[in-house]
Amino acid sequence: MIRAVVAAVLLLMIVQPSEAGGSSEIVSVKSLSTFNETEFVLVVAPRSREGGYVDPYMGRCQIFTVLGRYDKRRRRFTEEAHLAALALLAKAKRDDAPIRLGWMGTGFVRIDEDEPCVVRSRGLEVFTDDNGDQHVISYHD
Repeated sequence: MIRAVVAAVLLLMIVQPSEAGGSSEIVSVKSLSTFNETEFVLVVAPRSREGGYVDPYMGRCQIFTVLGRYDKRRRRFTEEAHLAALALLAKAKRDDAPIRLGWMGTGFVRIDEDEPCVVRSRGLEVFTDDNGDQHVISYHD
């Protein structure tokens, strides 16, 4: 009986969609264009990072481009949260200040495997870490 319960729990953990995992990188915002209020094109330059970790999306890019829009089917966050993230990116651009851009779960999806530094996002959200630093986090699936 206990084996069956453990097996069922493990199976549920395996097949359930997960939003675990993620990362963020310090970037400089090169440009941010918005359309229809919630659609955007974001171009950033990731800052070099010392150490062994290489971000799977931005890690090998000198310029990283995100084509995005708020997907109303996303239930994780609201359109207002998406707009707040866009406003934080616009402020970073205006102030010429570095900002942390990251992803959670499947945060970005490459549009074309031949162009790995151009990705799509279905929404952004501001995340404040334990140090009080704000990150803009992308979600896709």
